[in-house]
Amino acid sequence: MTEPIRLVMLYGLLTMQGDDLDSLFKSAADSGTEGILFFINYLDGDNDVLPACCPYLPAGEWNAGGLWDRSVPVYDLSKRNPEFTERMQVLAAMFAKYKLVPVVIMEDRCSEAQESTWMEHLDPYVCNTDRYPGWAQGDTNHAGGGGNQDMRLNVYKEKLDQDIMDIFKAAGVTEVWGGVKNEYGYDMGPGSAYPVTLQLEWYASRATSLRARGYKVIGSAVPPILTQIEPYIDVYDDHGFSNPSQLPLSPTRTYRPVIINSDGADGHGSVSEFGAHTLDADEAVALGTAVKDKGYYGICIIFQECFKRSRPANIGEILSWPVMLAMSKAMGWTPPTPPIPPTPPTPPTPPTPPVPPTPPTPPVKPCSYFWQAHNYLHWLRCIFLGRH
Repeated sequence: MTEPIRLVMLYGLLTMQGDDLDSLFKSAADSGTEGILFFINYLDGDNDVLPACCPYLPAGEWNAGGLWDRSVPVYDLSKRNPEFTERMQVLAAMFAKYKLVPVVIMEDRCSEAQESTWMEHLDPYVCNTDRYPGWAQGDTNHAGGGGNQDMRLNVYKEKLDQDIMDIFKAAGVTEVWGGVKNEYGYDMGPGSAYPVTLQLEWYASRATSLRARGYKVIGSAVPPILTQIEPYIDVYDDHGFSNPSQLPLSPTRTYRPVIINSDGADGHGSVSEFGAHTLDADEAVALGTAVKDKGYYGICIIFQECFKRSRPANIGEILSWPVMLAMSKAMGWTPPTPPIPPTPPTPPTPPTPPVPPTPPTPPVKPCSYFWQAHNYLHWLRCIFLGRH
């Protein structure tokens, strides 16, 4: 790799709609972007909006025995949502067309509600027919702990890993990155039923599934887990940087190459619509140049527009591609020279039409004056000679 890889984080790419999806990908490619990072299982807004394109179909709705003021779906993890499959096929075709790398993050810790409320149960891995087999009868007892990290649910997650990879392969995408969970780590305190050792056991299981299916594994983590995930990943996704002074001293966490990510830096990753902004061109150029000079593996810029609930359906129209273009050029990327169109062939010269034959010259008629004079002389001779 001659220069750091350049990624854009569009966490909601899966649910971006509109006729401008092609122009979004074209804008990404034209700005020097080499890959797009997006999430599969996540909640929109402030953790209280249902997944717009969940991988699974609901078996019905449930109000957990009347504990809440609303109902939530209970998902059947054995049934794939055809809308999800169709959407992934559309995205895979775009990634193939513009030769971009898909960076697929399977889950998002940041959109999980930590308390046992209806919001927590919007997660299909929390509220499903496996964990709540008696949901239809109002039974609120679940079959075991672990929530969305219940090891018994991994069989469904591994099937999803494979299905997504198969979709990309069928579209002709040759390189796919995969992440277990965005910003992984749960600080549950001493004596927790889910200590760090169990968290790492679950993470290792999921990372192993991704690698076995051909993904290049990328990982990000938060305390109490940081470098502990390194044995299970290929690239460390280090969050929280918006200017060169914040960069770590080393371009590796311990021994894994690092991608610098602006998510979470100075409000750049907040779900709030207030006080958060995408890096401007000067900030992006300074950060990208430092990433290159210090030898980091790559950089990922998050577009703050992704987090705004008021965003339009055609979000590609407002994304900050000029910022990405300025940074890409500063990092050494040169836009490809457009191909010179071939010279159109010279049309063949039409054949010369044959020259029509010259018509024969008509015979020359004797001059009528000559004959008149001849006859007059003949008449005179006859008179003088006495002939008639």
